[in-house]
Amino acid sequence: MEFAVFFAQTCPGMLARALMLTDNRQDAEDAVQEAYAEAMRQWPELAHRGPEEWVYRVVKRRLWAAARRWRRQRPLELVVALPARCSTEEAAQVRLILDGLARLPRRQRVVAYLHWVEGRTPDQIAAELGIGEGAVTRMIGKAKVLLDNLLGLTGVRDREALTGRVRRVALPDQPADDVVTEALRRTESVLRAGAEEDTEALARIAGRLGLP
Repeated sequence: MEFAVFFAQTCPGMLARALMLTDNRQDAEDAVQEAYAEAMRQWPELAHRGPEEWVYRVVKRRLWAAARRWRRQRPLELVVALPARCSTEEAAQVRLILDGLARLPRRQRVVAYLHWVEGRTPDQIAAELGIGEGAVTRMIGKAKVLLDNLLGLTGVRDREALTGRVRRVALPDQPADDVVTEALRRTESVLRAGAEEDTEALARIAGRLGLP
């Protein structure tokens, strides 16, 4: 596969994941661009050994490093493109989730995404990010409190009550952790569809890489 084809096929999804990991649009685009630039330089070696996951690992490393700077820098407003087919209700759900993620400390947001969307355990996250497992566990606990409050899950003791609380985000009858996972994954899916239609953003990234 040619690099340009690989970029066109995978960049929208990569940008969507980056936008879930940060509320700084510029950092998201920069991380994606830098990761693809590295991949392009190593393309002959990468082409046949899982280049998409390799690029994603680089994106995560860039955004985790950026998260350490956010305390000293004012994050830029996250502006996301939603797909044309997105309903008013679905758009409201996406905004609700993104608002909740924006309330998390930046490093905690990365950990929350890895835990609920990627299904990583605390020890796996700790190994990947180079921090203590205890710190990861604490971040997950704090993020869970905020996201449970956001989705109306706090204090829910039975399945019937849970279903009622989450009806406003149109989620199925699931345990609380599954509800958080599903909400985050659905949000990412919408962002991915929006990124596929965001020709300006894709053109900006491609232009920095010297692609047509």
